[in-house]
Amino acid sequence: MNTIINFKKAQRLALLKELYNACEASPSVRMDALKVNEINLKLKFEDFQPAYYYLADEGFTGYNGSGFNVNITHKGIKAVETALGTPHQATGDFVAANDVDLLLRQGFQIYE
Repeated sequence: MNTIINFKKAQRLALLKELYNACEASPSVRMDALKVNEINLKLKFEDFQPAYYYLADEGFTGYNGSGFNVNITHKGIKAVETALGTPHQATGDFVAANDVDLLLRQGFQIYE
């Protein structure tokens, strides 16, 4: 599969996983996704923003349209738990969880 596509899918899963951890898997907790990214993931803003909106548009996160305040949805929680429960298996939206770190390192090399 296309390396750029896999890189984008890895970014999405990495961001969703960080949001999952930040809210302790609770859909009632709202957080600033940009701050979560800056502290834990450190994606460049031009990579963070499309991943953020993808997750929201696909229903993995919910947002109110102001800033980057978000909560993880039930669908998002299930997606993270499925990815972590079967880390060797990709889904339609995400790469295999085992491949995320490697793909992100390769992506940084591609874009730097």
